[in-house]
Amino acid sequence: MKKAVLLWAALLGWAAVGLTQGYDLQPTLDSLVQAEVAFSRWSVEKGMREAFLAFLADDGILFRPGPVAGKEWWQAIKTPPSPVFLIWRPVQAQVARSGELGWTTGPWELRKNGTGEVSSHGQFISVWKRRADGPWRVVIDAGISHPYPAASVPRVDGPAAAFQVKTYAGDGAPNLASLMESDRELSRASLAQGTAAAYTERLAEEPRFYRDGSQPSLGRDAVRAALAASSERWSWQPLGGDVSKAGDLGYTYGTFQVEKGSEPGYYLRIWSRQGGAWRIAVDVATVMPTPAPASQPAGGV
Repeated sequence: MKKAVLLWAALLGWAAVGLTQGYDLQPTLDSLVQAEVAFSRWSVEKGMREAFLAFLADDGILFRPGPVAGKEWWQAIKTPPSPVFLIWRPVQAQVARSGELGWTTGPWELRKNGTGEVSSHGQFISVWKRRADGPWRVVIDAGISHPYPAASVPRVDGPAAAFQVKTYAGDGAPNLASLMESDRELSRASLAQGTAAAYTERLAEEPRFYRDGSQPSLGRDAVRAALAASSERWSWQPLGGDVSKAGDLGYTYGTFQVEKGSEPGYYLRIWSRQGGAWRIAVDVATVMPTPAPASQPAGGV
């Protein structure tokens, strides 16, 4: 068990920080991870619908594939329980120094009841928020599907991870307007100098890039290699976001378009304030599904 936990911690790649400005954030981070684990447990024990209705914020947003009001979306589903169940597990997390905003990410699996056979899998990203001493609630949730990786990966129902705090200095000044402008500036730079160059200048220390249908790119080298493999130029139009009270963590989401006419889609981007500037910690892109062709009239034409 000890060896398994150490291996999991190595996969996380987090450095211990301990105290930040005299406030121990470890209990806050632990509570966030515990909330994510409980969320997944509810999904298995009580079903996906009940789990999402319990853990989503009242104004929480889901990507289906674009942003929708999460509770309304699930409340509209009145069908009997599905013969499959969804499970997931956080393998990385971060909280703001102010303690009210954070995010978690990791693998998910859709399994068939009874057999436990995995039918699909991918990565999720959840942004959480809490008010005062209230419980953590999901304010935005997105993810991707991808082929099962050839290399060994942690089981989503494996041993508890040894999460450790990692934070960056924020001065409390940056607000949502400044973050939204950083998002728009990324779009302008992408069109002017190329998407790879625009991203490279703005990557956080340990970035994670998720693209539907592809394995995650983890770390600066992997992200740069993935960006260099494509000459496409992307642009983004933010629809919303939020920033922590400490001004050190935030997120934006919206729509994207590829210059050469590839399928448009939606994005969720997690930003971390590092070195006095907003840096991209997590970047998720999901393609808008192609509309099904109109059915042919009876008798043909």
